[in-house]
Amino acid sequence: MADFDVVLLGMGEDGHTASLFRATTGTAQTCWPFTTHPSRPSERVSLSAARLNRSQRVWFVITGRANARRCRAGKSGEPLPVSAVQGKRQTDAWVDQASWSTDT
Repeated sequence: MADFDVVLLGMGEDGHTASLFRATTGTAQTCWPFTTHPSRPSERVSLSAARLNRSQRVWFVITGRANARRCRAGKSGEPLPVSAVQGKRQTDAWVDQASWSTDT
């Protein structure tokens, strides 16, 4: 299976990305056929962090006030599921002003 050149991801309010929650970030499995959200039952399909980490570049777009608390936590060094995904050559995040706000 070929590696990805670029992967574009977002971040959920609880700090997850690509339906990867704390319980699923450490697996070497390539694909999660059905992942259940810890607080909202729903079926999802996703690639594992191990598979996403084979990408050359990983780009995150993070928007909205609902993400401000998690952005601050990540900036302070708190481990978040989103931090389990990193590109081989580049990892960048574009964060809007609302997500970066300290007012929430």
